[in-house]
Amino acid sequence: MNDLDAILERLERNEEIAKKCNFIIVAVKPQNAYPVLTSISKELDCEKHLISIMAGITISKIESLIQKKMAIT
Repeated sequence: MNDLDAILERLERNEEIAKKCNFIIVAVKPQNAYPVLTSISKELDCEKHLISIMAGITISKIESLIQKKMAIT
């Protein structure tokens, strides 16, 4: 194990990532937006920031899917 391995934690589920991170980048195909966003929505809050790289998915659509007040770009 090197020094980098000691500070990195492997997370395999979207929900785990959303729970542990303050900045969440969502870069999925538009057809996967709904399942990804709804799966992480319960872990999102006003202290987190969602960064979307999803073609054709508007911020208002993301807001309607996650039902949370938070920063979205």
